[in-house]
Amino acid sequence: MYTEIPGTDDSNWVFPSHDLYSPPFMEFMSFLHDKPYTKDDKFTKADLLAIKPKHVNALLTYKAFRKTQPTPEDRPVYTRASNIKNIKMKISHFMLSASAWVDLPDGTGYGNPTRHKSINTLIKDIELFELQGEGAEGKAIQPMTVVEFQKELELLWAEKDQVSWFRNPLIGIYQFHFINRADDVCNFKVDDPKGHNDY
Repeated sequence: MYTEIPGTDDSNWVFPSHDLYSPPFMEFMSFLHDKPYTKDDKFTKADLLAIKPKHVNALLTYKAFRKTQPTPEDRPVYTRASNIKNIKMKISHFMLSASAWVDLPDGTGYGNPTRHKSINTLIKDIELFELQGEGAEGKAIQPMTVVEFQKELELLWAEKDQVSWFRNPLIGIYQFHFINRADDVCNFKVDDPKGHNDY
């Protein structure tokens, strides 16, 4: 006797929800339909089946280039490939299929529209621009260099008040040695740093 697997028929299927993934997906649907949606909105299977790779590609391209049809002179300076991958992954969470998209001879297709070759090509192109120094600047926190530290001290020493030109540089230099010369500063006692009686 045939038994319907829960979640596979229209009567049991429920539009998925996800606190972190819903905002990007609703933004995508707003982009696609040119109308606002909130995280509380729901979509049918027919709505999701109507999503094609070209729709996902258009949003991701817009995110990177601020236009859906960039020219050869345009560069993806508005977001990094890592963010594009993140948006793609969150949109994929709501798709009905986890399989890669298959193009059919008649121009249609089936599968997960976020897993189409055109989207993978877009991401690779953005990564190439980044390697060439023509993409969006990275947001990752970088360690301070010696030159940057020296510039910080110069700016502090140029101030007029004693806190800025005397105390703050002293604390900065002390921290610098604590971080970079652990073998030496471990000989300091906890009560070694003392404030000056006049300040």
